[in-house]
Amino acid sequence: MIPRVVILGGGVGGTIVANRLARRLRRGEAEILVVDTTGRHVYQAGLLYVPFHTHDPNDLVRPLRRLLNRRVEFLEGSATAI
Repeated sequence: MIPRVVILGGGVGGTIVANRLARRLRRGEAEILVVDTTGRHVYQAGLLYVPFHTHDPNDLVRPLRRLLNRRVEFLEGSATAI
């Protein structure tokens, strides 16, 4: 049975960890799954510019799936138990 790594949350930390694991681990070494409640990734550093009207808040949001390595599975939902 292949081990599964489950990452709860697709924020900056969860996205980076999932993508780094996908690059480091060989195929069949582990499955990687990210679980996130919204399926959206907000570039939070860009929020600094919203009050100054230099960035539209909608431009700072991306579908999380687009930011994840192809080897990373994605599930929109929330954990009910660990």
